[in-house]
Amino acid sequence: GYISILLGVIMFGMGLTLSSADFREVFRRPVDVLIGVVGHYLIMPSLAYVLAVALNLPPDIAVGVILVGCCPSGTASNVMTYLSKG
Repeated sequence: GYISILLGVIMFGMGLTLSSADFREVFRRPVDVLIGVVGHYLIMPSLAYVLAVALNLPPDIAVGVILVGCCPSGTASNVMTYLSKG
């Protein structure tokens, strides 16, 4: 029951670390942002689907693999990126 609350606290804390310079950088490098968006919302789900079909996974496992492919970025990866000064 506490997982949702704790994840919310972590995500809020990560959001507090953003500065206006971070947002300016996004607008300064739109091609890099576009590559990230395409990779996140097109390549990752497509690759998950292809793997599920190629490995002939049972439907319940295939759905799980595809869901993870659709939302690969999680709070843990954000924290690790922050800690590594990414």
